[in-house]
Amino acid sequence: MTLRAALRVFASCLLLAGTIAVSQAQPVQAVAPGTPVTAEQAAHQIIELVTAADAATAKTQYDLAAARLTDAYNLLELANDPKLERNVLNSLATLFYNNNQLVQAGQYYRKLIALDENSGDEQALSVSYFNLGHVSASQQQFDAAQALFQQAYKLSVKLNDPSGEAYAIKALGVNAQAKGDLPKAQSLLMKAETQFAALHDDRQRAATLRNLGDVTLLLHEPKQAIAYYQQAVPLLLDAGLSGAVIRCYRGLSQAYEQLNEYITALKMQRTYSELLQSELEQINNASTQRLREELDLRHYMDSNNKLELLSASQQSLLEQRQHLLELQLWVLVLVVALAACLGYMLWRGSRTARQLHSLATTDELTGVFNRRAIMEAGRQEWQRAKRYVQPVTCLAFDVDHFKSINDTFGHAQGDEVLKALTATISDMMRQTDTLGRIGGEEFLLIAGNTDLVQAQALAERIRQRVAAMMVSGMDDRHVTVSIGLAGYQLNLSFEQTVQLADKALYHAKRSGRNRSTVYHSGIGEVPVSTGEQPQLRVV
Repeated sequence: MTLRAALRVFASCLLLAGTIAVSQAQPVQAVAPGTPVTAEQAAHQIIELVTAADAATAKTQYDLAAARLTDAYNLLELANDPKLERNVLNSLATLFYNNNQLVQAGQYYRKLIALDENSGDEQALSVSYFNLGHVSASQQQFDAAQALFQQAYKLSVKLNDPSGEAYAIKALGVNAQAKGDLPKAQSLLMKAETQFAALHDDRQRAATLRNLGDVTLLLHEPKQAIAYYQQAVPLLLDAGLSGAVIRCYRGLSQAYEQLNEYITALKMQRTYSELLQSELEQINNASTQRLREELDLRHYMDSNNKLELLSASQQSLLEQRQHLLELQLWVLVLVVALAACLGYMLWRGSRTARQLHSLATTDELTGVFNRRAIMEAGRQEWQRAKRYVQPVTCLAFDVDHFKSINDTFGHAQGDEVLKALTATISDMMRQTDTLGRIGGEEFLLIAGNTDLVQAQALAERIRQRVAAMMVSGMDDRHVTVSIGLAGYQLNLSFEQTVQLADKALYHAKRSGRNRSTVYHSGIGEVPVSTGEQPQLRVV
């Protein structure tokens, strides 16, 4: 940054309004609180904040500019960039200078001087000396200002910076004028005007000519003062420095008055008044426009805040609904899981009940009813026969010479015989028949809706089928059974009938085995309780 450019910024920042790229109405995008900020993000945000602050300073919106620069200053530690730090400090100093807070402006310029001295940047240091000199001069500390301008001049000479030299010489001339040393001021300003002319800097040359006119007028050289003012006016108009033009016409009026040319002095005074009135109107219009912009901005910010609050409320409501939906989903999942769990438990309980029922009613070896189950089935069948007056027959049978099979082939082979036997008989059973193992090698078959004649035919088929049965591991030995039959009688219980079938079974065994025997008492029925010896018939 050159001394010339810095001075232009310092001179009330007149051109900033046209060069700022970011409108003040646009809020600076800040990183959300609590979000980690990288050095690159901090640097980018500092640039945006400084740009927005400079625009606010140019519009005399000093509070807004101060807020932006404070945010930028707080981010400097994260960015860790000396160049950005210098830009922030320079903008802060310019802000306070323009707002006539000279003490604060001086503090920031001194920080800039320390930063420039540490970095060894003599070009930047000369600018900082120059700006601090203007702050001191504004505080009427003219000796301190002179020392600072001289340091800036020495550095410009050392750096071979003609523009910096011209600025410093002009500042020394203005400072000498303020101290009342008019000859020195005239000499310095004439030298500065010559250098600005050589640099083709018409803007600064015009401003210097206007200062020369003021000094020369104070030295009572009105003709020379008029010459300076007349040279300055067109240059000032081209540069757009209307305030300096107004002061030129005021000086011209005073110069012509010293020459006793009152008519011309009156014309200059009228021009001065008209220009001054026009400037005041522009200032008023600018103030009105600025106030309108501030009101529009405030309205925009209020509307934006309301929209943000509404958006936050809607977002909160949406989040609540989302949470409710998630909760409902979880409840549904839990209900389904619970239903599945209950269903599984019911199925498992039902299966367990069936298994327990099967274990309680089924013979583990053969898979047919055990003694308890077959006796219960027989009682039910006897009740049905009694109610509907239907015939029913008990067939008790026993494997012949089963002990010999166990002794010869082993108990495992005996178990195989029993399983083969029940499989063979089960294949022959009708839907009305029920088979059960009542102990060891003894079995009981309840033939429902079957009289003795039909039962005898069934018994013979069973006996013959068993005799023809081949059991693995028995070589050529055949298995035979003896069968005892007893039919339903009105005056006998099921248990008594089973006892009669057992007696018929024992008679079949004593009669040579591999046969079936029907228990009977001749024509009619003989009650067990009579004590008479029942008669047996061998088939």
